[in-house]
Amino acid sequence: MKAHQGQDYLNASKKIASLLHARDNIEAAKDAILEAMNKYPTSVKSEDTNLVLELLIQLGGFDDALDVFCRFCAVQFDADRSAEAVADLEPERQLKEAFTAVKHPDDLVLDLRGKLAVVLIRLGAKHLVSGLVEDVLKEDAETYGDVMLDLAEAFMATQNHEEAIPLLEKLINSETYCQVSNLKTFFLFLC
Repeated sequence: MKAHQGQDYLNASKKIASLLHARDNIEAAKDAILEAMNKYPTSVKSEDTNLVLELLIQLGGFDDALDVFCRFCAVQFDADRSAEAVADLEPERQLKEAFTAVKHPDDLVLDLRGKLAVVLIRLGAKHLVSGLVEDVLKEDAETYGDVMLDLAEAFMATQNHEEAIPLLEKLINSETYCQVSNLKTFFLFLC
């Protein structure tokens, strides 16, 4: 296989996924890019991972999204039990009962860190996300407001309203997100 073949395949799959997404066929768009990632895993870039994660989150495929993080982003977990004891647990119980920390490469881009936090929150493992949320809160809301909003939405969707407040406050204090049209969104979330 030529070195560029995998990237060419991934690029073509992203174009197909974009067309399918434009036609509201999110499931097929996700399948197109995920198939390419599975076929050429060594050619996968962070933007490929970001795209498939965006689609999986939109579809509510949080378990599959966590699998993508582990396979393509080198995300791992620390546990307070032996590997054998963890393996005996169902995945949901692993997240909630055995895992004590999430580890990711230092160079994992902030957009992906935010998505990882969203996935973990949605899977009921909010105890693992404090460092990820802190990373996001350190950044400028003008640049990373969409990540902050995604996190706030995830917290509120899981009835963790208190955790959403620092994110929403940062957004409200920004130029872009304090506009009247965006404030309506915040108030809808809080109600």
